Amino acid sequence: MKRLIILLSFLMLISLSCVSAADDVNETLEINEQDLLTADAGTFQALQAKINQAPAGSTINLENDYVYSNDVNPLYGISIGKQITINGNGHTIDGLHTSQIFNIKTESLVTFNNIRFVNGQAHWHGGAIGIGDILSYGNIRVDNCYFIDNNAEVGGGGFDVYHADVSNSHFISNHAEQGGAFQCSNGANIVNCEFKDNSAEIMGGAVYILGGYEWDVPAASTIRNSRFINNHAESSGAAALYCKATIADCEFSDNYADTFGAGALYIEDGSILKCNFTGNHAPQNGGAVCFSSDGTGEIRSCSFNGNHVNDAGGAVYGNFEGYRLEIRDCNFTANHAELEGGAVYGSWNIFNSNFNANTADYYGGAVCGYGDIYDCVFNSNSAKENGGAISSALTVSNSKFTDNSVTDKDSYGAAISGAESVEKCEFTDNKGPNVVSSAASVCGNVFKSSANSDEFIYGTPEMTLKNNKMTSNNRYDIKIDCFETQTMAFDLNLVFENRTVAPNSTIELCQFQDDSQNKIVFEPEMEIKVKLTNQDTKATEDITLYYDSELSGYYYKCELEEGTYDVTGSAEINNYHILNGVLVVDGDTNYTLTANDLTKYYHGPERFGVTVTNTKGRLIAGIPVQINVNGQTYTRTTDSRGVASMAINLNSGTYPVRSECGEAKANATITVLKTISGDNIVKIFRNGTQYYATFIDTQGNPLKNTDVEFNINGVFYKRPTNDRGVARMNINLNPGEYIITAKNPSNGEQYTNIITVLTSIVENNDLTKYYKNASQYKVRILADDASYAKAGVKVTFNINGVFYERYSDDDGYVKMNINLEPGEYIITADYNGLRASNKITVKSVIKTENLVMSYRDGSRFNATILDGQGNPYPNQTVTFNINGVFYEKITDENGVAGLAINLMAGEYIITSSYNGMNAANKVTISG
Repeated sequence: MKRLIILLSFLMLISLSCVSAADDVNETLEINEQDLLTADAGTFQALQAKINQAPAGSTINLENDYVYSNDVNPLYGISIGKQITINGNGHTIDGLHTSQIFNIKTESLVTFNNIRFVNGQAHWHGGAIGIGDILSYGNIRVDNCYFIDNNAEVGGGGFDVYHADVSNSHFISNHAEQGGAFQCSNGANIVNCEFKDNSAEIMGGAVYILGGYEWDVPAASTIRNSRFINNHAESSGAAALYCKATIADCEFSDNYADTFGAGALYIEDGSILKCNFTGNHAPQNGGAVCFSSDGTGEIRSCSFNGNHVNDAGGAVYGNFEGYRLEIRDCNFTANHAELEGGAVYGSWNIFNSNFNANTADYYGGAVCGYGDIYDCVFNSNSAKENGGAISSALTVSNSKFTDNSVTDKDSYGAAISGAESVEKCEFTDNKGPNVVSSAASVCGNVFKSSANSDEFIYGTPEMTLKNNKMTSNNRYDIKIDCFETQTMAFDLNLVFENRTVAPNSTIELCQFQDDSQNKIVFEPEMEIKVKLTNQDTKATEDITLYYDSELSGYYYKCELEEGTYDVTGSAEINNYHILNGVLVVDGDTNYTLTANDLTKYYHGPERFGVTVTNTKGRLIAGIPVQINVNGQTYTRTTDSRGVASMAINLNSGTYPVRSECGEAKANATITVLKTISGDNIVKIFRNGTQYYATFIDTQGNPLKNTDVEFNINGVFYKRPTNDRGVARMNINLNPGEYIITAKNPSNGEQYTNIITVLTSIVENNDLTKYYKNASQYKVRILADDASYAKAGVKVTFNINGVFYERYSDDDGYVKMNINLEPGEYIITADYNGLRASNKITVKSVIKTENLVMSYRDGSRFNATILDGQGNPYPNQTVTFNINGVFYEKITDENGVAGLAINLMAGEYIITSSYNGMNAANKVTISG
């Protein structure tokens, strides 16, 4: 533009010097108010003058750098009082650590593009960009700018405005009392920016954003796809957001708070989505993130790695009353708290998140707080005192805990310490005095351990215990603290096991067990009164058993005479059940096994049993028997009748069984009968053949008038059985081979057959023919019994978008004449809802080529005619049309008809016609 103005001025001078006295020169050269681009002295005063001259709404393009030089008031710098856009074109504006750079005195939008703001200094707000006395001044848009080493004594080292939209910009080494990089009082939107090495004395090392003044409508803010690196402040090392905000796809690394909380981010209300927090630190309240005590919000799909706090919440802190925030789909790895909550502290509902190698010096290696935890994974988390993974929660459900630990000797809960409910969780190889402690309800969990430990669960009589499966070498599984009450709220059994012992043996005579046969011990230890009655003599012996803490059980030295004894007893405890046992005292271990064949229906109630006796004929109780069936070996213990039994849940079939007890062996056969029967079927498409299956119950009775299920071709169907237990499934599938699966609702058995559907349209083949020869397309139709159809069966053909109806002859053939132009076509035959398609190829009987020739060089245009078999066809009349004139020629013995071309130079279309067919070519004649 500058060069354009100079050139136009020069032309004007030339024009003016050349006009006569009669000439009227009225030309006016105007400056485009939308685009001011001129170089100047590069001072603040020069830039101020340029802004003053620019109309409101215009754009100023900078052509040089600007440096403060005592030419404007350093308290305010360059004043902007109207809507304007400044394109910096990469130039730098330098405040020399002396002056504010811009001071905005308008509510209108001011836009800054591609400018480097350096060394701005504000004695109040906004080192590079500040506002006047009206709080609503300063609505700015910033794109592709740099703010480097700017400083404000109060707010916003880079800028302090009412509202800002910032994109693609960098904030480096700026400083203020709050908001080291910038401060906004009515929200901000940040996209694709970088904040590095900024600092604040109080809060918001990089960013400090408010949600508006009390008279404003609360403003929301967004920060997206931005990076915060090594920023720090007394609190909220990277950003302090006192507003509802969304932070998405951002990275927070190595930010820290000097004195208080939120090493990276303090947020009052809102969402943190798909962000990474790495190596952030705070003395208190969240090494990375702290939520307000009266806000709401969520954290989703974020990663927290290696964050650290000196007190609670190594990664995240949120201590609230009356409501809970949400964490979902997040990963927490190697975060640390010197007090509690190695990863998370506060009132949170946590879903589908992973916690790995987080640590706390006191409570909750991963989580400490008050909330529900669902579908999470906790691996290798650790606390010194209580809760290697979790300390204090409401419901913990469907989660996995592996290799978590507590390290102090008197600690509790290698996985969980303190919860209202622990349900449907899996615990594997967690290390500590116990795995779950102080939980009000522990139900439906699986506990596994490859190392010996004291117990899995430590609790009180008031707790709920139900359906927990425990696998380990523990001395016992559950410890109950009965110092305050001895009334049990869960199902407690005093179990006297069936056993066989040699005289003078020391045995564990009884156990306390829960509903899943897990061993329970109490503190303080309890006495058990035991009564043993000889089944033959009816003589009794009363004894008192004391808990042996070294052996972890109630042990008895059996000095009874040989015989079989009924065993029962009692304990000074309320609300429990007694399960009596049988004690066989006999030194004869020469055992005999008796096993009978078993025949049963699939999933019937019958059990396979093996009876153990010795040479005295005494039934041997409490001895293990190995039963091998279908390639698997199972161990079962004989009951009071000397029978070891097992449920049989095998598929239908015949199975050999081998049973062993010491040297004794027995063989038997198990036959499992199917409860569904049916046959493979082969049928013609949509004929009357259908599939039938017969269903019986586990006692062999017909399953009458019951809905059963069929699955064929991936679709499920319900069909009723009749009074004979037979269900019918109509088969209307296209030709092919299918597997049909029938399911018996009484026992879940599944049975399969093969359904083969044959096509009723056969002998249909692709057809290649020459134009209008005698070849026909034909198909053959099969009747429902697979014989050939008789005459009069209708078939619909579709070719080239036209439908035709044709009928079968006496042999079942249906034919279609093909009189189409040369080309490729798809023909579809439709019979009884079945379609069969083939390709029809019609070949041309005229062979021609384009002709390129010189004027009157003697060239001829030739057309070769073929008969219905593709052979040259002599003595046929061919009509040529060129340049609007028609010529008839006769083919020679080679089927060739020729036309001499004597036209003037140019391009012509020649059309060759024969038997209703036309072929067009181009004739090109050069001069």
